Amino acid sequence: MPWVSALNTPLVSVLGIAMMIGRAHSTLTLVLFILIFGLQVGIGAMLSRWPAQVATIPPRRI
Repeated sequence: MPWVSALNTPLVSVLGIAMMIGRAHSTLTLVLFILIFGLQVGIGAMLSRWPAQVATIPPRRI
């Protein structure tokens, strides 16, 4: 999602008060970080519930 961080600068500067732009950027960055971290934790939780398979090589018949 690099496009989100590339678009937040002009959007926040247009919508926000000039004195609050830095705080708005910091808050938006923190929110994006928490959302992405939560997404990664969710994917990790789903993958940990995936049944493990033992990788064995079948014996070779001669």
